[in-house]
Amino acid sequence: MNNAITCSGPECDRAVSRRGLCVTHYSQTLKGKPLTVIRVRKDRRAASPCRFPDCGRAVSYIPESLCDAHAHQFKIGAQLTAIADRVGRYAPGALCSFEGCAARAYCRGLCERHYNQSRSGDLRPLRPKKILSTTRNERGEKQCYTCQTWRDESQFARNRSAKDGLQGMCSPCKAAHYRENAEVVRDKMREARFGITREQFDALFESQGCVCAACGTDDPGTSYWAVDHDHACCPGSDNTCGKCIRGILCRACNHALGNVRDNPETLARLIDYLKEGHVIIPNPTRTRSAR
Repeated sequence: MNNAITCSGPECDRAVSRRGLCVTHYSQTLKGKPLTVIRVRKDRRAASPCRFPDCGRAVSYIPESLCDAHAHQFKIGAQLTAIADRVGRYAPGALCSFEGCAARAYCRGLCERHYNQSRSGDLRPLRPKKILSTTRNERGEKQCYTCQTWRDESQFARNRSAKDGLQGMCSPCKAAHYRENAEVVRDKMREARFGITREQFDALFESQGCVCAACGTDDPGTSYWAVDHDHACCPGSDNTCGKCIRGILCRACNHALGNVRDNPETLARLIDYLKEGHVIIPNPTRTRSAR
């Protein structure tokens, strides 16, 4: 029987169990593993602090007298540096240092969402969390998630995919958002419907001289130019395949083609009608009614 008091394993001061070793080192020999330094459990950590200046954390890696974080730096060969304090759950009541944010602090004086922003870019105010679409106040009004205003349901556009069948943004906010991002929204809608990007649209418009492909005017007649496509290519659908686009038209020409349903014969008869110069002859027997 071994009369040794402590384990003969490397840097081990535990009590001997068998063959001059503690339970853990003896288990290593049974498994055919070399004897290694045993990491101290959390409940057995030394009370002395980490040797890094002004660290203050408890030692977990006894051979180097380092805490968990500094021990990790040491093992990967990195230079020992100060560890940023996580102030959220360790400091109850601490708030985010970002101006106007009342969320609980999480790390480096910031809440979790602002801390994630700091890792990927500049800090910015957080958008309010969306409330349930089915939530209503005592007057039966719905809250807009953009302006946080309670409004009547008639102020929200329809949305089939929503639980309550209404969009989360009210109509005034949606109109303001569209005005601020009109070009971006229009480009996305054009690409979704006609299958062409902004670059392809610009290239086509420049190829026709930046004027209407039909009448040659440089005035679109509205705030945007219309994309004309062959309706016979993709019947029964509002979206197109992107291969049947004919050109860029002004509003008047686009409406004219739509009114005659792209029928060349109808257009030819209209031309003949204008050339013949028809004049409506008033009925001589009809008199204007007295007012």
